[in-house]
Amino acid sequence: MKAAQKLLSGFLAIGLCTGLAACHTGQDTMWIAKAGEDTVPAGVYLYFMQDAYYNVTGELTGEDGEKPENPLKEQIDSVPVPQMITEKARGELNEYLAVEQKCKELGVVLSEEDEAQTDSMTEMYWEYIREMYENNGISKNSYRMAVANITKRAELFEAIYGKDGTDPVPESELKDKYNKDVAKIILITRNLSFDSDEAVKEEENKKAKDAINQYYKELEDGIAMEEVYYQALRENAEDPDSVEKPEAGASYTFVLRDTSGLEEPLLEAIFAAEIGKPVKTETENASYLFVRYDANSDPKDFEAQREPLTRQLRQDTFNEQITEWGNSLAAQWNEKALQRYTPEKLKLS
Repeated sequence: MKAAQKLLSGFLAIGLCTGLAACHTGQDTMWIAKAGEDTVPAGVYLYFMQDAYYNVTGELTGEDGEKPENPLKEQIDSVPVPQMITEKARGELNEYLAVEQKCKELGVVLSEEDEAQTDSMTEMYWEYIREMYENNGISKNSYRMAVANITKRAELFEAIYGKDGTDPVPESELKDKYNKDVAKIILITRNLSFDSDEAVKEEENKKAKDAINQYYKELEDGIAMEEVYYQALRENAEDPDSVEKPEAGASYTFVLRDTSGLEEPLLEAIFAAEIGKPVKTETENASYLFVRYDANSDPKDFEAQREPLTRQLRQDTFNEQITEWGNSLAAQWNEKALQRYTPEKLKLS
């Protein structure tokens, strides 16, 4: 927290000297809200306002993909778009403050590694967003504060619902979720072609399916799946000699039913598969071969999935709690700053 306080002090000393928060306006609009020991620079609010602008106006896109010429003149459910943007930005800032306050209460601080990663992310993205952000009064320091808050939010989640948290998810609930919605597999994929030339498409798809059939035959002949998987990696690589053989046990993939991102037919096949039995399946996009394994054969597998499972089980509850904390927060708002920084003054073109 000392690092964050130094950052905030430095930010206030330097000020927002660009865009909406130009220095010549004086100090009365340099901050947007206060809660406890936290004073939030206007740039953080502008960060949330800019984000809110894109989220809200994105709802105005028609079926033809066209957007209205002036989104700020529109309404959504009879509510003016600028009002929705402002309300969303204020809500996000309330949650920002709620996270900061709750972290203090529970003694949650960012580690040196977290701070270093925050610096790294800030530097990486700032190169691309600097011009637009500075044009809208968002300094690099304000952006970093927003990034750090996201990390604090993740650490706060762990401090509450993690294994050693104040309200940990019961072990039985985690294991029930693990046994029901986690599959341990080794998967070989061959993408199908969408070439406009039907002859080319047919030839490429035949090669993909023949490869999967050949790998399946090798499994039936008793070759281990990890060996077949390595062979498939080499055969699908532009430079086969550059492909290193995975260590034993390194080829497994853990599929979480709710967040896998896999095509539904493949997902259904995986969770319907018998342990140890090779399965071929195909979707409109690819041909697949996989083997499912006992996810409880190694206790370390469950431990490795503890965090993502905990998030699946408690993320919605946590988000609702953050919103509730934010809404009940007794924050002091800077009315002059709220009047000054409005959606109509954003420079996004």
